[in-house]
Amino acid sequence: MPPPRKRVYINCHGDDCGYPDCSACDDSAIETAYADGKWRNVEQTRYQEQDVPGPAHPRFQVPAPPPWDENVWRSAITALDDATVRQLLLDATRASVPVQQAILTKHNSKQQNEQARVVDFSQYTSEIGEIWDKYSSNSGSKEYENSYRAASEFEDLIRKVRAEVSAHSSFGTKKAALATLYEIGDEVIDGPSSCLGSEVRKHFQDDTSVAEAMCHVLAVATVPELAKFKADSDLLGKIRKLKGGAEDYGFDLDLESVLDVLM
Repeated sequence: MPPPRKRVYINCHGDDCGYPDCSACDDSAIETAYADGKWRNVEQTRYQEQDVPGPAHPRFQVPAPPPWDENVWRSAITALDDATVRQLLLDATRASVPVQQAILTKHNSKQQNEQARVVDFSQYTSEIGEIWDKYSSNSGSKEYENSYRAASEFEDLIRKVRAEVSAHSSFGTKKAALATLYEIGDEVIDGPSSCLGSEVRKHFQDDTSVAEAMCHVLAVATVPELAKFKADSDLLGKIRKLKGGAEDYGFDLDLESVLDVLM
C-alpha cells in the first residue's frame, strides 16, 4: 500500500496522475500509480524540495545522486574493477537505446580502423637479435643463468604478436604476424651455438607457443584469407623448414597442427 496522502494541492488536470498529494485523485488511482512505480521518484523529489518528511516505504530509501561533476564520477568509475564496469555498461546498454547506438558506433569504427591498418612487426623482429646480444657473455655459467631471462623475452614476443591479431585485423597484418612468428621460431632453433643458445633451445623443446599463435592467426582468418594462406608456397615452405629444424634437435613444437590447417 502507498503511504498516506499529504493532501497538498496539485493540478493534475483530472488525468488521475496518482500522486499521493493530489487532491483530485482517489485512492484507487494512487494505489495503481504506486504499484506501477509511476510517481515514486518524482514524489521523492517533491518532498525534498518542499522540506516535507517523505514516505517511510522502503522503496523510497534510495540516495539521490550527487549533482553532476565529471571528476567525481570519473574517480568513482576508476575505483571499480573492470568486471563491474563492464557489467554496469552492459546493464546500461540493455536499458538505453542511445547507449546501444554509441557502443555500436565505436565498435564499428574500431573494426574499420583495424581492417585498414597493417601492423608493422619490424619492431619485434629487431628485438630478436637484441635478446641474444643482451644476454650473451664470455662466461658459460653466466649465459646459463641468463638463458631463462632470454627464453622469457622470446615468449613475450610471441604473446605480443598474437595479441596484435584479431578477426577484424587486415590480411596484411595476419600475413605479417605469421612471418614474424616464423622468424622468432627460426631464431630460437637456429640461434647461437653457445651455452645461451643451447639452453634457450632446451627451454622450447616441448613449447608449443609458436604453433598455437600461428593457429590463432589462421583461426581468425576469413575463408578467402585462409585460401590465400593455403596457396602461399613460401609460407608452407617456411613452416616445414621450421618443423624439420625442430625435429633435428628432437623437439616437438606441434607445427604439424599448423600444417594440418594449411593442407
